[in-house]
Amino acid sequence: MKKNGFTLIELLAVIIILGVIMLIAIPSVTRYINDSRKETYIDTAKQIVKGAIPMVNGGESLMSMIQIQLTIFQHHVFQQKMLCLVLSVSLNKHM
Repeated sequence: MKKNGFTLIELLAVIIILGVIMLIAIPSVTRYINDSRKETYIDTAKQIVKGAIPMVNGGESLMSMIQIQLTIFQHHVFQQKMLCLVLSVSLNKHM
């Protein structure tokens, strides 16, 4: 007798294995993303300080420098939120 396809038990086993892999992988990926965001924020803060010191010493407006850096930072956060939205929409379409 020729066997076509998979049995229900085989499919359930694969689904359970994938579920366990996801339970392990998702927290690791989330931690990696949060760590990289934290590093980005720290680097941005360092750049603000490095850029502000010459402006204070040179007599230029510190507030204009902070506003420019804040605008860049807000744009970066907006891009990340849009990327997450696009990814979640594309994942929902494939499910």
